[in-house]
Order: sequence, then structure tokens, then C-alpha cells
Amino acid sequence: MIDEKNQDVVLGYAQQDAQEFFQAILAKLEKNVKQIEHIPLKEKNKSNQNNILKSIPFEKLPSDALLGHDHLDKVGTVFIPTDQINPNLIKNNESINSSNTNQLFTPFKLITPLDGIIAERIGCLNCGENGGIRYSVSSSLSLNLPNYTNDSISLYELLSNYTQPEIIEQVNCNRCTLASMYDSINSKLKELTSEDVNINQIDNNTQEDENSTIEKTSMAINDSNNKLKSVLTERLNTISNVLSKPVIDDDSFKTLSTSNMTCQTSKSKQLLISRPPPLLSIHINRSVFDPTTYQIRKNNSRVLFESRLNLNGFCCNIDEINLDARLPMNKRDVTPDEKINESSELLPTPSNSQTPSADFLDSKNEKYLIQIQMNYLMMMMMMK
Repeated sequence: MIDEKNQDVVLGYAQQDAQEFFQAILAKLEKNVKQIEHIPLKEKNKSNQNNILKSIPFEKLPSDALLGHDHLDKVGTVFIPTDQINPNLIKNNESINSSNTNQLFTPFKLITPLDGIIAERIGCLNCGENGGIRYSVSSSLSLNLPNYTNDSISLYELLSNYTQPEIIEQVNCNRCTLASMYDSINSKLKELTSEDVNINQIDNNTQEDENSTIEKTSMAINDSNNKLKSVLTERLNTISNVLSKPVIDDDSFKTLSTSNMTCQTSKSKQLLISRPPPLLSIHINRSVFDPTTYQIRKNNSRVLFESRLNLNGFCCNIDEINLDARLPMNKRDVTPDEKINESSELLPTPSNSQTPSADFLDSKNEKYLIQIQMNYLMMMMMMK
């Protein structure tokens, strides 16, 4: 480590596991790389959805720009379409369209060969809206072992659990709430229009010599209904304009919503690997909750894996992501079971040391093949 004081001093005397030690080494490594490349130490990859100034037009991208899965063996700045991060961008900027010449891209800096990009989608299962795909730079995958204990478990099963959608129940949805308000107001407007027709029929049937009180009352009711219809129509148009946006932000929602009208729906949360790193670091979390003792215990199941890992079923390129939360996140629509079955056919069993078959090395999946490096091996290489 360059320009570091007290390099031989141990980082305290508290007990630390391999993952904490690995993160400490990685933090030092990233700091050194930033110093060498003159990158501000406080710079972070903030995917601020309102920060459009950070985005870069396609025509101004560097000649060696990395887009999506381009050159997976390289690190540097990867550019992600900004309209996936902020779907309202096209709506708010009419000059921006889906063509490459005007499309904006947001940069994500990959510093070390351990850095990859994770894509997260959280959306409503009723209307399909999501607040934009959340991209983040990650230096390792943290996989949790299940609560039950087996003699062994496949690494592909852990990856399948990691990328499997998680259902979140009874969550407020901005779009569903405003859509419900729109239907309620529209129904009220129809009722008022129907009342106007009935009042006009009464006026036509009224004789001139009858009491004029009925006429005055009907006129007052009509006047009141017209004012109410004007207010409701204006509010209906405002809600309609907000509903036309791809994503309803909280500020717009708060100006239109009422505390007594909320719509709770189910939402799905899913993670996929948007860009796998050249060197994949996997952290196996063995701490699980025991529902019988209400305590944390360690799952000692063996995790079986091969020297090569096929990430084809767990990766999703930028042009393969579904923004509609009602649809599978990956347009290839591979279910977790299919991923496990496909992987088991492509990979030899852990006890088999034979050379991988030709199907395993086919050109379709070749770019997703990653040589696994254990944490302690990578740390040994870093410390040399």
C-alpha cells in the first residue's frame, strides 16, 4: 500500500472474520487506485434520479466507452441508459428520445477487477410501476444459506435464491392510489351530470302558474353542481397528467393524495447481475435464524461448486430488462428452476473431475463463464 502510515500495525485486536478482513483490504486497494488515478476520494456512484446533469449523451461518450456487457474482462467506466434509472427523463425532456444519438447514459465507475454492477427492481404487481432500476457497484455477492441444514448445497441454488423475486405485502402504491382517486372522482362527475338531467326534466314539466320556489331551488342546485363539477374536472385533469408519467414521484403524489385514501398492494423486489466482474468474490453467510430456539446459529452445510461458474441465468444485460414489474425482470424469462436445471446439465457434478463438455463451453454462454477465486486466495495475492 502506497503512502500509508503504520502499514505493519494490526487493525485492532477484536475478532474479525475473513469477510471483514477482505473488505478492509479492498477498501485500502480502492483508495490506492483512486490516488494513482487522481480520483477524488469522496466520489461515489450516486444514481440520483433527479440528477440529469450527470448523464452523458450518446454522441459524447468516449470512444472506448463500456456499454452493458461490452468487454467483461475490463474495468473502467460503464455507462447505463439513464431512462432506466429515471423513467421520467424522456417525459420531462421532449428533445430526448429512444434513438442512440439523443439517448443519455449514466456513468458507473468500476475501480478494481472485483467490481461489478447489480440491478435491483422494486415494483407494484398490480399496475407494474417501478421507481426506476437501481444500479449499484458491488465488489462481492453475499449469499445466504437457508435455515434448514443439509449435508451439501449447490452454489447454483444459492444464486437462484439470491435472484429470486421477493414479494412484499401491503405496500402503498402511488399510481394505484391516484388511479383509484381518478375512478372515484370520475364516478362522482357522472352522478352530477345525471342529476342535472333530472333537474332539467323537472323544470320542463313545471307549469308557469306553479310556485316558482321549485325553479329557484333547481337553479341553485344547478349552480352548485356546476361549481362542484368545475372543481372536480380540474382535479381530474391534474391527476390524469400525473398518471401519464412513467413514474409518479412522491412530491406529485403528496399534492394530490389524501390521508383517508390509500391503496395498498403487493410489490416485488428482485436482484440480477447487470454486469459480472472479471473476478467474482462470493461471501457465504452461514448465520441463520433458528425459529425453534429464537437464536442465531451457524449452518455448516457444505457449498459445492466447480472451478468455473456459469452466470448465464443470473445475468441481465441493459437491453434485456423489463421495466414493467408485472413481467419477469429478465426478458429471457428464465425461471429459477430452469436456471438450476440448465446449470446442472452444463456443469459436471462436484465429485466429477472430468473436463467440462463442449456444451458447457459453447459460444452462447462463454461470456458468462467466470473463474472462481476464493476470498483468501485473492487476499494473499493483494498482500504480495
